Amino acid sequence: MAASALLPLVRRHVATLQRMGNEAQTGVCPFEDHSPDAIPMFVVHNTDDDFTCFNCGKAGGVDEFLGYLRAQGVTDVYAVNGGGDGHD
Repeated sequence: MAASALLPLVRRHVATLQRMGNEAQTGVCPFEDHSPDAIPMFVVHNTDDDFTCFNCGKAGGVDEFLGYLRAQGVTDVYAVNGGGDGHD
């Protein structure tokens, strides 16, 4: 199985990311405003290299994640992913 392209990127934007079994990680969605006690509803599926937020409904792969970052005003989205780790 190829290394995840999404997970290294998500880790830079989701400080609360925690392992959820062997095939997923969960955290607080980076695309929403949160209270300090927000429930982690953002899931990264390691095996499918995609994400889903079960609160706001945003979902997709690397391209969608980058698009949501841009929509939030993050202008240098490619620099945050370590220069393209996992993009072969």
